[in-house]
Formats: sequence, C-alpha cells, structure tokens
Amino acid sequence: MSDSAASVRPKRRYPRAAVHATAQLQVGRRRIAGELGELSRGGGFVAGIPPIEPGTEVRGWILLPPENVPIAIRMRALYNRPDGTGVAFTRGSADAFEKISRAVDRSNLLLLQLLFSLTAVQKDAHALTRLARGAGLPGDLAPDELAELVKRSLERFKL
Repeated sequence: MSDSAASVRPKRRYPRAAVHATAQLQVGRRRIAGELGELSRGGGFVAGIPPIEPGTEVRGWILLPPENVPIAIRMRALYNRPDGTGVAFTRGSADAFEKISRAVDRSNLLLLQLLFSLTAVQKDAHALTRLARGAGLPGDLAPDELAELVKRSLERFKL
C-alpha cells in the first residue's frame, strides 16, 4: 500500500496486532480451521480457509496462546482474499472480548519493546520503517524520534 493510500484509510476502531493463533469456524455442517494472523477486538484475518460468502454469520472459536483455551465468538465474513477471509466479531461474552483485548495488548507490547531496542542498534531504515508501521506508528521518523514515540506508547502499559 502506498503512503498516500495509508494516510486516507480511516482510523481503526480498535488496536490490532499480529498474532499466532488458531480460529475454528462452523460453516454450515463443516468445521474449518485456519491461522488467525491478525487480530483486534473487532475482528481478524483467518488464513488458510476456503472463501466464505461475505455477510455470512458463523459460530467460531479462537485459541490464543499461551492458554489455547477455545474462546467462543460469533463472526461475520467481511471479505475474501486468496490467502483467507477477513471476519468481524459480532457477538461474544464480555470475558471473550477481554481475552481478545489482552492478547492484542500483549502482542503490541512485545512489538513496541522490540522496536525500542532496535532503534538503538538497527541501522537499516527499511526494517525500522516496516516495524514502526506494524506497530501503528509513522514510518518516516528518525531512529531517535521513533524511540521517543515508542517510549510514550509504552507508557500506556504502565510497566
């Protein structure tokens, strides 16, 4: 995606994070499983599953590390790509949404900690830019400016 396209994209409702989790979806009488590689309180992207008609509501379960205990959640298919399906979470318990939020925060915390460390030693501007954008931060900052912004972002975790 180009910088201009990224700048006009609307702000996301919830923070998102890259995760390594499993999602199981009940589609009709079939139960399918895929990798949940991107997650937010509002939905995610399930890779490795066949296309699901956009708008279709399905029962689902998310297995998040380290517990890997199934979290029941209702999902609606939003779009399909060759590598999987984007879903929105439509119904779930307060506990389910809290667990999802904690997993997103945990993943983002680890990414920010890594990014802060790398601003001191990483001289590859492209790598820093990619990581910064992955953390939802601007990719066009000098390493010292990026480190300061990451420090401020880490403060919200009250470590």
